[in-house]
Amino acid sequence: MVILYDGKLIALRKLSNKKSDTIATEIVTILTEKNIVPSIAVCDTEPTNTGHKNGVIARLQIKFPNIIYEPCRLHILDLVIKHQIISVFGSHSSSPNLSYPFIKTIQQNWSKFKDEIEYKMITEDLPNLSDFPGNDERRNDYRLLLCLVKAVHFLRSDKVMYKFHLPLHPPSVSQARWNSKAIF
Repeated sequence: MVILYDGKLIALRKLSNKKSDTIATEIVTILTEKNIVPSIAVCDTEPTNTGHKNGVIARLQIKFPNIIYEPCRLHILDLVIKHQIISVFGSHSSSPNLSYPFIKTIQQNWSKFKDEIEYKMITEDLPNLSDFPGNDERRNDYRLLLCLVKAVHFLRSDKVMYKFHLPLHPPSVSQARWNSKAIF
């Protein structure tokens, strides 16, 4: 559990379980020890946190009646993307991985897809965009996402497929990972 207050980390704790009572008790203990009366609580929208009777927020509101709950914006955007994907592709799975036919086709034919894309690339490296984040400190899957976004940008504006590195194996198809990249 991570607790931030006024933009600063005030607590980082490993909890014995994920029950709302355990979480709320630990939060109240930490805030009381630090003499902090919070005005807002931000967390994901899991029922453990948001249950109207026994959720963490409901329990915090007993101790801090003026506290306001605000759902994490990243989790809200994740839900919006998830529902939009379901709307467009018409299927839903309880699997944590994206389970759409085009994903399986890309995975099964990755090396052919990679060769075909790389064949169409010119020899000049993908240019940098001044208002675009750099790649040096990023994980490989995020580097791929940034390269793809830049490649699409230049393909649309310059009508040129610049050279960039595609991974040897297909990237992760975890829905959470791809949704977080889409949000990013």
